[in-house]
Amino acid sequence: MQIEVQSAEGGKSSQVNLMTQECTCGDFSSRRFSFPVGSPGRACRCMVAAFRDPDVESQIPRTDWNTKFFQLLDLFTETGGSFDPAPAWKILRHEKHEWLVSWGDREWCNIYIDSRTGVERYCYDIREGRWSYSSMLFGARALRAYFASNNPSASFTGETSIFQTPS
Repeated sequence: MQIEVQSAEGGKSSQVNLMTQECTCGDFSSRRFSFPVGSPGRACRCMVAAFRDPDVESQIPRTDWNTKFFQLLDLFTETGGSFDPAPAWKILRHEKHEWLVSWGDREWCNIYIDSRTGVERYCYDIREGRWSYSSMLFGARALRAYFASNNPSASFTGETSIFQTPS
């Protein structure tokens, strides 16, 4: 499915192919093209806009497993953002907490949580073990332990790729 969207790059338009998750914008060709198909890291602002196109959005049914994806689309549409160009995206669960976390080849990771007002984003420096702007979230201790651990999945009850469909 090929869609033309207005690019954030000075009023140009970009071609987005949602089936192959490719885009002609500079952000995709410089930072995102190497991530595997299905990785949220491939989704540039143009892809977020393409998913929000009414013709496309109406063809994607809302199910339990893709709820987080649509919540993030809402957040990025409101803020003009996009998915982080990071290779690792996981839904982490521990006790009553659930987080969507992205991290990769840099010291900072992004953590997305549900709140009363929608989705909130927190940033954590993995190397220094600190939160940006001293803002911590519920379950912060468990997340710190996850990133500090040599066997991080051992203490979590579930770890799922965001785009992995349930079996």
